[in-house]
Amino acid sequence: MEKRRRRGWLCATSTFLALLLWVGLGVVSLAECPGNALVNGGFEGGFSERGAGEVVVANGWEPWWQEGPFQDQGYNRRPEYKPEDANRFGRRRVREGNFAQKWGNTYATHHGGLFQRIHVPPGSLVKVHAWAQAWSSKGDNPAISEGGKYALSVGIDPTGSTDFNSPNVVWSPRNETLDQWVELSVEARAQGDTVTIYLRGDAEWRMKHNDAYFDDVCVTYIAPKPKPTNTPRITNTPKPTPTPSTTPTPTHTPTFTPSPTLTPSPTQPATPTPETGTIQVCVFEDRDGDGLRSAGEPALAGAQLALLNMQRTPLAKAVSEGKPYVFQGLKPGNYIVTEQDPTGYISTSPNQWAVALVSGSVVEITFADRFAASPTPTAKRAQPTMTKAPAKPSKVPTRVSTPTPQVPAEPFGQRLYKVSGILVAALALLLPAALRLLRARL
Repeated sequence: MEKRRRRGWLCATSTFLALLLWVGLGVVSLAECPGNALVNGGFEGGFSERGAGEVVVANGWEPWWQEGPFQDQGYNRRPEYKPEDANRFGRRRVREGNFAQKWGNTYATHHGGLFQRIHVPPGSLVKVHAWAQAWSSKGDNPAISEGGKYALSVGIDPTGSTDFNSPNVVWSPRNETLDQWVELSVEARAQGDTVTIYLRGDAEWRMKHNDAYFDDVCVTYIAPKPKPTNTPRITNTPKPTPTPSTTPTPTHTPTFTPSPTLTPSPTQPATPTPETGTIQVCVFEDRDGDGLRSAGEPALAGAQLALLNMQRTPLAKAVSEGKPYVFQGLKPGNYIVTEQDPTGYISTSPNQWAVALVSGSVVEITFADRFAASPTPTAKRAQPTMTKAPAKPSKVPTRVSTPTPQVPAEPFGQRLYKVSGILVAALALLLPAALRLLRARL
């Protein structure tokens, strides 16, 4: 009896270990947002500096923050932006993949985050869903927030502007949960063909640590249904009333058997082929540096343009020739358009756009570049109202930024997934032999 119990326990333990190994190695992070209209919504597509070593932002996104007042007292300062790398700092602040976007500061408050503008069909119902986590603490324990207060939210500007203070922005409810992942969501209807997506963190009190982490940001949209075309109705023409005939009725009517009639089979309607769409790209010289094309600002030649799908696979490349370039014959779906500045120019607008293309639509996008040797060059920025002056010296200690980690060529989770099948197969072969050996010894 004792041997049977031991063997039963051994089998159960072995089965549990096999299951544990399968779960640990075979299950990988799955895309929870098919058709994401964002560029780099999972923050696995690389990071880059935005004018300062303390501002390292995920590609496709732009930083924003409130500049002042009372910065000398530790209020309303620009946060530091950097990637949260699971390979260096662990997975506490990374929900999926290897990276999340982090921003925060030390002994100061801030109101800031990221934004991204995307093209959608006019009138679309746009939905944003994101995961976020906040740490606001006077202590150094990363698992516990002591005495802090921090609010997280996401927003949509249905007009496509980049003013975070605009009354047009529709914000989700503020979530003040600390030290754990929370879901944030909001929806709004686009008023034009461009909307702006906002991620926001509000550090309310001056704590030693005021940090926000965002991951897995998903944007979907429902395009409005086309209005039905009015089809003219067929008017019934009244039949004339027959006039009684005086012709005598024949005394004999021949009979006959009608031959069978072939009934034609119904013809299946042909499936309509989706009408292709067009993306028109214009690169222009932004002489006043405001990111918008004004009168007298000509189109530029020499910019490297690329059209990609949402997995960043190149679909087409081109070089601007001083006039709009057209990517045409595109199937309905989501695309990314990128620009590499012409020689001697710097960008005053984002270098990539996410474009949602519907059947038969034409989307126009612009890239703004300024000549680098201009007497008053303007560094690339999120929007004109957020340009900041050099930070004033402060007695409040500031956090020393760490070097930007290099994005690995292939995330660790993907490499692990590739070998999981081999490990599970080997385990399946070894477990029966191990069980037979143990039974023999028992």
